[in-house]
Amino acid sequence: MSNIAKADNKEPLSVKAAVEAPEFKRELARIVGDAVGADRVARMVVTSIARTPGLAECTPKSVLSAVYQAVQLGLTLDGRHAHLVPFRDGDKKICTLVPDYKGLIQLALKSKLVTAITLETVCENDDFQWDRGVITRHTVDWRSPRGEAYAWYAIAKMAGGGEACVVLPRSEVEAIRARSKKGSKQSPWDTDFNEMAKKTAFKRLAKVLPLTPEFAEAERLEDEPTDVTPKTAAAAFERPQRSALPEPQPEAERPEVEQPAGEPPTEAVAVTVVEDDAVPDSVVLATSKGFTMQEVTDYLREQGFIGKNQPPSALSAEHDASLMKSQVGFLGALGKARALKGGAK
Repeated sequence: MSNIAKADNKEPLSVKAAVEAPEFKRELARIVGDAVGADRVARMVVTSIARTPGLAECTPKSVLSAVYQAVQLGLTLDGRHAHLVPFRDGDKKICTLVPDYKGLIQLALKSKLVTAITLETVCENDDFQWDRGVITRHTVDWRSPRGEAYAWYAIAKMAGGGEACVVLPRSEVEAIRARSKKGSKQSPWDTDFNEMAKKTAFKRLAKVLPLTPEFAEAERLEDEPTDVTPKTAAAAFERPQRSALPEPQPEAERPEVEQPAGEPPTEAVAVTVVEDDAVPDSVVLATSKGFTMQEVTDYLREQGFIGKNQPPSALSAEHDASLMKSQVGFLGALGKARALKGGAK
């Protein structure tokens, strides 16, 4: 008996069973190129469903469509680069693929015309100078409080030399926030304003960069969910003897998002990553060397890498890469901080 339906042959397949169905894995293997990669993707989806109860209530077809979109675009559903997010659409829920800004950066770098991207916050006590479209100086005194943030910027280094940059003052960021906030529920702008502001600066910069079609498609997905379920897989949901699954219907205005329990924030939910498997590599390295999570957290906050109320998982991809590149110095600084605080050696 096909595992596209329950044993009683009357109720539609559950989301988890749909992901584990042979039809789904065969289609994934065709897109990914091998069965091992397809199994890995399927496991990530099952993990996402376990972490976000709302996904189990979405239509199976909308979940599979979102997964196919991620695979086709080259986005990893690891809680850092892209997320499966449940949205309420009338009396049902549909799943939408929401790229994280880290995933958008990953796609931007695939163009080969962009070699590096930097996202930063400018605070009142920083030494910041911007002249005719070029950031000429930005230095931070890490020994003193930086003050309130008043601007955010994104810089892209081009393969042929030169840079492109965008600076957004707080007034403009607040205006964008006002246009994007919907409903009465707490939004990511309330919980992760700094990360949302940096992402906004990057998306503004992306408009003038020579990026790949995959990037343009991923960016569009945030506003216009699309069903790309392959017919070979969709056919399994259209057998007349079984209950038909409700189709996600597009609306003129984006439906209200239901906050997934414990899911990393994105544009639709929030941006800062909080899941355990999304802990930056540098944090994993430090804890593997005997430093406590509290010691690492204190160090990152003291250095201004994360906000005073943010967890280590909020560390940006750029800072994470920098710490991993200078592992000896990073671990040495942690050791020095421990010694100064009189901690155990």
